[in-house]
Amino acid sequence: MTDDAIIYTHTDEAPALATASFLPIIQAYAGQAGIAFETRDISLGGRILSAFPQKLTPEQQVGDALAELGGLATLPEANIIKLPNISASIPQLKGAIAELQQQGYDIPDFPDEPSTLEEKDVRARYDRIKGSAVNPVLREGNSDRRAPLAVKNYAKKHPHRNKPFAEGSKTRVATMGHDDFKSNERSWVAAHDDVLTFRHTAEDGTVTVLKEGLKVLPREIIDATFLSAKALDAFLDETLESAKADDVLYSVHLKATMMKVSDPIIFGHVVKAFFKDVFEQYGEQLAAAGLSANDGLGSILTGLANVTGGDDIAAAFDRAIAEGPRLSYVNSDKGTTNLHVPSDVIVDASMPALVRNGGKLWGKDGGEADTLAVIPDSSYASVYQAVIDDVIANGPLDPATIGTVPNVGLMAQAAEEYGSHDKTFEIEAPGTVQVLDSEGTVLIEHTVGAGDIWRATQTKHIPVMDWVKLAVNRARASGVPAVFWLDANRSHDAQIIAKVHQGLATLDTKGLTITILAPEEATRYTLARGCATGSTRSRSPATCCATTSRISSRSSRWAPAPRCSRSFRCSRAADCSRPVPGAPRPSTCSSWSRRTTSAGTRWASSSRWPLRSSTMPTARATRRPACSRRLSTPRPGRSSRRTAPRGVPSARSTTAAATSTSACTGRRSWRSRPRMPISRRPSRRSRPRSPRRRRRSSPSSTRCRGSLSRSVATTDRTMPSSRRSCARRKR
Repeated sequence: MTDDAIIYTHTDEAPALATASFLPIIQAYAGQAGIAFETRDISLGGRILSAFPQKLTPEQQVGDALAELGGLATLPEANIIKLPNISASIPQLKGAIAELQQQGYDIPDFPDEPSTLEEKDVRARYDRIKGSAVNPVLREGNSDRRAPLAVKNYAKKHPHRNKPFAEGSKTRVATMGHDDFKSNERSWVAAHDDVLTFRHTAEDGTVTVLKEGLKVLPREIIDATFLSAKALDAFLDETLESAKADDVLYSVHLKATMMKVSDPIIFGHVVKAFFKDVFEQYGEQLAAAGLSANDGLGSILTGLANVTGGDDIAAAFDRAIAEGPRLSYVNSDKGTTNLHVPSDVIVDASMPALVRNGGKLWGKDGGEADTLAVIPDSSYASVYQAVIDDVIANGPLDPATIGTVPNVGLMAQAAEEYGSHDKTFEIEAPGTVQVLDSEGTVLIEHTVGAGDIWRATQTKHIPVMDWVKLAVNRARASGVPAVFWLDANRSHDAQIIAKVHQGLATLDTKGLTITILAPEEATRYTLARGCATGSTRSRSPATCCATTSRISSRSSRWAPAPRCSRSFRCSRAADCSRPVPGAPRPSTCSSWSRRTTSAGTRWASSSRWPLRSSTMPTARATRRPACSRRLSTPRPGRSSRRTAPRGVPSARSTTAAATSTSACTGRRSWRSRPRMPISRRPSRRSRPRSPRRRRRSSPSSTRCRGSLSRSVATTDRTMPSSRRSCARRKR
């Protein structure tokens, strides 16, 4: 990479179409400044070829661009543009391998059950490619996600329609609530550098080392948990019976791309539960043919063409679909069910789609119906149920008026589940799994059963401190409350909360509203901010207080997408000052002060009223007529030729603001509020001169001409009347 170069990554499918149109544009603009663009291939095909250079001819060999970029990402001078890439499931990976083989690349098949050393080596190489393999390598820093203003404005101008939930809707979320990853989580914080080992001890005394040589740093958090396979199967049986009894669609929502080891296993349990009779009858035959439920129904049906009696097995699957609960379909025209491919239904995309469609998904006939959304692990299932409850109670969200929820995510240096791939295991025999330090001391221990899914994660101290700092900076820059989505009842979150308090103590948080809430409570808090006054369901900017910054760790993946939350900036004090249920008490001030942020300028009063969180774009240098008849009404038969510029109150609204109190808050008028202290006022040089004006017997006869004055746009209230002058030239 040259010194003045930006690296642009080639990825897969639709992003390649974006590259064809977007890359030439930015190359043309950057070229004028002497900045060059270099490209690197991190597509799925490119990563597969780079893993097997010994199998390819010199002309076919491809460098490992992902490893190169992973090293560059640690350097401050690196500039990398990464477009979305495929997080390949095993079926997608196998399809890419077959396509490359057809093009003449001599790469090995994907071994489902490796037995020899060579097969195990091949499987290890493919395991590094499947799932979310790119993001953990390139994301050396934490994420700061927010909707660009242009994109948000376009969405408001061209809104899609969110459908209301029907009265008596049966749509709901089903989750385990016990014996899952959330309930079994345990944490440990390292006091010094150490090397850890994960060990499984079976009931018969057989010891298996799951992982060894895991280095940890001081103050690093290590978490371990497991999901019980027995409890999962019982839960799935209950949900299938419930869906059939309620006559709703059955749909499972996982994250099989990001959680590329654990969630495909869970998906396999769902497939086996739905087609229980088929697997009881043909399970051994399917396993002998290398057809796994973890790969989904689509992979099995495709592989039946090479299995003896495959037609009979396919017919058995068809009967199970017809006789079981109604199954939701990804594509009813093509016959693609919710259980065809584990990566087809990703929870953070599929659940918002369900909410936007009035709680309905699509069945075999293409028709819409209420749905039982099955999210086995209860870590963040309550987030979606909270959104569903809110929309049912209050109606759908209006994209033309809803706000956005900026998100700061903890993911640097493979934090939390981003680094769990090589620490996740399916337990083969009942026994115990222990986390041991270098001296053999047991740090964490779980009693597990056969088929249980055990996994561990690690979160380093420095990324957490950087995450907290980034959250505070984002809250200050945007002028809105910051909410850390952390559950004090979870072992891992409790450790993170302690670090959050430690980080906040070293930062300037004066004037900021910072709150720590469990994901479900944080969801309700965010939703409540959009309808605090309860006057309208359209989420008009006049009916809320401010945006809420969602500062989340693991919940950054599972929390509602910004389009499913509502929170706004507003400019009407009368309608935006009602307290939000459960919201933290706003900050107060003791004197007039002007606060200028990147979002605008605002004034705070001196009588302990809460500061407004909302802002408007500043217009400090706006020049306007000194008097546009804002303090008078036109004489009969005549209209004012000059009108107040945008952001300046009209005569009627100014008079009302000066002589009445807010019906919503009961606040005093501007005339009765204390004036700004002299020390806080602008200097004489910065204030415009106001010529003497001749007294008139009636304000209605006042004529103001010619003079210009300077104004400062405020956010949620007009300036005090004593600071508004009506200047005119001396006749």
